[in-house]
Amino acid sequence: MQQTTHRTVDLTVKFTKVHLQKPSRVKEGKEWIQVYAIEVKEIDPVQGVEPICWRLLTTHQVDSLEKAMQIVGYYKQRWWIEQLFRTLKKQGLKLEDTQLEDGEAIEKLSVYALVTALKIMQLVKARNDNGVKITAVFDHSEQQCLKDILPKLNGKTLKQQNPYQSSQLAWATWIVARLGG
Repeated sequence: MQQTTHRTVDLTVKFTKVHLQKPSRVKEGKEWIQVYAIEVKEIDPVQGVEPICWRLLTTHQVDSLEKAMQIVGYYKQRWWIEQLFRTLKKQGLKLEDTQLEDGEAIEKLSVYALVTALKIMQLVKARNDNGVKITAVFDHSEQQCLKDILPKLNGKTLKQQNPYQSSQLAWATWIVARLGG
């Protein structure tokens, strides 16, 4: 999974009501549809980094900055959906490469892969020690397994030892990352 870099930016937010004309091939209904356009643009972007510029269309009424930011918040959540599909497909579990042919078997594999992809994403997110408890991902027996593995992965110096509390998901993430080299 690709690592992301978090940064603080200043943004401008603009929004307006827009009327879109229906395609000429559509004969029924109104001549146009009303939507709201929102543009979120980075002010003074860092050189060498692609600046943020989102142009969003929504059918939700946007008549204030608060409502515009709510729609932007929805869009930000969509990023996690994209990460989930990326983990399921090309940059993770490669679900599309299955050689299964039976529809029911593919459905079962997809459910298992989805659960696994979600766990992977939770582990990735926990790298920053976001305070998530280990019980969100690992049951008691899995936690015990991680505890049994830990002494083999801890190094001799303090810097090479797991810095997190065993009750935190970041602790498990550190162990899984060390297993992966």
